[in-house]
Amino acid sequence: MVMEKFVEVADPKLVWLEPILDEFAHLVADYSRRVEYEDESPDAAYACTERSLVALLGAAAWRQGSPALTELPIEKTELHIEGAEDRT
Repeated sequence: MVMEKFVEVADPKLVWLEPILDEFAHLVADYSRRVEYEDESPDAAYACTERSLVALLGAAAWRQGSPALTELPIEKTELHIEGAEDRT
């Protein structure tokens, strides 16, 4: 299946990003096609939080064979393991 090309990078130093950015654009479009509100209007990934877009960009990089990391902040709590106080 040939996908429509959404992105063209003009700077030769950044041309390596072109397939990743193109995949990102396809993921955003695919999300909008697949997710609808109850009134059947499409949802838009870019209307969500920055974290959602970063996750899609990471997925795009991963799908294009590049390494990708995203971050999910969590509140750390103190973990109590019985007997752990004895270990030093």
